[in-house]
Amino acid sequence: MKHGLNLTLSLSLIKVERADLSKCCVLIVQEFIITGFPKLTDQESRKILFVVFLAVYFFILLGNILLIIIFISNRNLHTPMYVLICGLSILDIVITTNTLPSMLVVFSFGSRVAPFAACFLQTTFWLSLFSTESFLLTLMAYDRYIAICNPLQYPTIMSNSRVLKMIACCWVAGFLCSAPSVILALNFPFCGPNKVIHVFCDYSSVLVLACGNILITSFLGLSIGLSVLIFPLTFILFSYVRIMFSVIKIATSEGRLKAFYTCGTHFLVISVFFLVAGGVFISYRIPGTSVDMRIMGSIFQNVFPALMNPVIYCLRTKEIRDSLVKMLKKKRVPIIKHFCKTKIKCIASIWMGNVCKRPSSGLSTNVLWSLSLGFGWATQGQSEISPEATPAMFWLYASGH
Repeated sequence: MKHGLNLTLSLSLIKVERADLSKCCVLIVQEFIITGFPKLTDQESRKILFVVFLAVYFFILLGNILLIIIFISNRNLHTPMYVLICGLSILDIVITTNTLPSMLVVFSFGSRVAPFAACFLQTTFWLSLFSTESFLLTLMAYDRYIAICNPLQYPTIMSNSRVLKMIACCWVAGFLCSAPSVILALNFPFCGPNKVIHVFCDYSSVLVLACGNILITSFLGLSIGLSVLIFPLTFILFSYVRIMFSVIKIATSEGRLKAFYTCGTHFLVISVFFLVAGGVFISYRIPGTSVDMRIMGSIFQNVFPALMNPVIYCLRTKEIRDSLVKMLKKKRVPIIKHFCKTKIKCIASIWMGNVCKRPSSGLSTNVLWSLSLGFGWATQGQSEISPEATPAMFWLYASGH
C-alpha cells in the first residue's frame, strides 16, 4: 500500500515537473525579426524604398506641423471645424511615427530585430490609432453634416469644448477596440518561428506565429476590424449623401462645382483609408494573395491619408491659406525693413564720400552686396564699393530697377 502511494506521488511529481518544463520551454521567443518585402530584398530596391519613404515622412511631418502652427497662431481658426482638422493632423503624425521610422530601418539594413514587448506595443498602437482615425473621420463628417444641413443648430450642437471631448472619446474608444485582440494574442505562447513577414509589427502577421489554435482570436480580430470600418463608413456615406442633396439646392453653378469638388477630394481620401484597409484585412483570409501587395496596401493605407490631409485641409481651405500668407508676411517684414535701412545707410555713406564695406554676415546685407556686384560696382576680389560710382547708378539701385 505504501509502495503504491509512493509510486503515485512520484508519477504526480514527474507530471508536474514535465508541465513546468513545458511551460518554461514554450516562451522561447524573446524577439521578432521584421523581414520587409519578401521579393524586394536586393540593396537597390531597398535604397529606392528608403529614399521614397523618407521623403514621404518628411513631407507628412512638415505639412501637419505647419497646419498645427497655423491653427495655434491664429485665434480666428479656433472653431470646431479647425479643432477637428488640428486633431487629425496630430493623429496623422502619431500614426506615421509609429510605423515609418521602423520601416526605414528595415529598408536600410534589410531586416530589424524587435523585442517581444516592443513589437506588441507597436501592434497595439497600430490597431488603436487605426480605430481612432476611423472614429475621428466619422466625427468630421458629422461636423460637416450639421454645418451644412442644420446650420442654425450648429452653434448649439458643436462647440470647441464639446469637440475636444469628442476627440478624446475617439482616442479612448480606439484603444478599447484594440484591447480584446491584443490581450487574446498575448495569451498564446510563441514557441515557433519569429520572422514577421512585414515592414512593421502588423497584428495578423504576428498572430500567425503563435503556437496554438488562433482561429477564434483571428476571427474576433477580423470582426472588430471590419466593424470599425463598416459602421463609420456607413455613417460617412449617409452624411455625404445628405450634404450632396443640400449642395444641389445651391443657386449658382459655381458654388455647386466648388462644393462638389471639395466633397469629392475629402471622399477620395476617406475611400482610400477605409477600402484599402478592408482589402488588407480580408486578404489574410484569401489564399494565394501576394504578400508584397498586401504589405504595400497596408503601407498605402497608413501613409496616403496622412500625406493628403494637409493638402486638402490646408492648401485648399481659404482661411488656412490666408493665415499662412499672413504668417509668412510677418516673417518677411522685419527682413525687408532691415534691408531698406541698410540700403539707405550705404547710399548716404557713399554720398558723404565714404566707402560701403562688405558686410561679414547677415542675410539682407549679403544680398545688398551681391546686388552691388551684379551692377558692376565692384570687381572680383574687391571688398568695398568705390565712392566714384555715379549718383545715377545709386539712384537706379535705390529705386529697385
